[in-house]
Amino acid sequence: MRETVYIVASKHTWLYSCPYIMLATPVEDATLSVFPLVLLLLHWLLIWIDMTGPSADVDNYVTCLQDKRLSTYFIYVATTLYFYDFCLTFGAELRHIWQRRKPSLRNFLYLTARYCGFASAIAGTLPWTTLTLGNAITSLKLITIVASETILMHRAWVLWQHNKFVKRLLVAIFIGSLAPCIFVVYEDIISEGVEASRPTPEVNGDYICSFLVSNATSLWIIPYIMSIFFELVTFLLASFAALLWRERIPASVRTSLVGILWKDGAMYFGFMAG
Repeated sequence: MRETVYIVASKHTWLYSCPYIMLATPVEDATLSVFPLVLLLLHWLLIWIDMTGPSADVDNYVTCLQDKRLSTYFIYVATTLYFYDFCLTFGAELRHIWQRRKPSLRNFLYLTARYCGFASAIAGTLPWTTLTLGNAITSLKLITIVASETILMHRAWVLWQHNKFVKRLLVAIFIGSLAPCIFVVYEDIISEGVEASRPTPEVNGDYICSFLVSNATSLWIIPYIMSIFFELVTFLLASFAALLWRERIPASVRTSLVGILWKDGAMYFGFMAG
């Protein structure tokens, strides 16, 4: 029976949303997103906005509005590209996921990562500033990341033909990477609050510029670093396994597999390192 290998087509993490767009297909049918580098560029711009905060001076009404407007622009651009990429891969999703007669854990993980990411992308565009919405988006971030990284882990394990040592290694690194991420999310949720600038009567006496703040704002770089580290490990393991498989798989499948690993791995980490 042919083993299905889950391929990550593209991946982007945003300031208020964390959609991971993945295409789960057999290797010979895998397709790739056309926007990985553009999306990664936006990804790092949004991380910079997230780390610097909405405004250095919360009492500066004009600066607060300018920063909120800038972050909103990036959120809408990210969500638009996400939706376009979603449309590109939805046909393959119908063929390879929804037409399966028997549900599986892999399908569940795929749908969780894809649609929790979609929900967080949509929620990030909402104009409201509430603790409930902020906590919901933060939780969706964590769920999406966990489901996505589990798929990456499973892909590497399948390429190693269910090797027990590789399984233990991946599980250990996964747990070690996940623990600090859970801590950051927990710290963010329990310390999150709504901050507001003082109203400026000459602009609009009734309106204030508000945004969410927490003690974990400067810690959000940790989940990104741990995610990159885990993905680097899975990429190296998958690449080495692909080299071992090279002479045992048909030329057409071999080309597809190498191309996917190159675009999904080498270009991704090269761009990050740059």
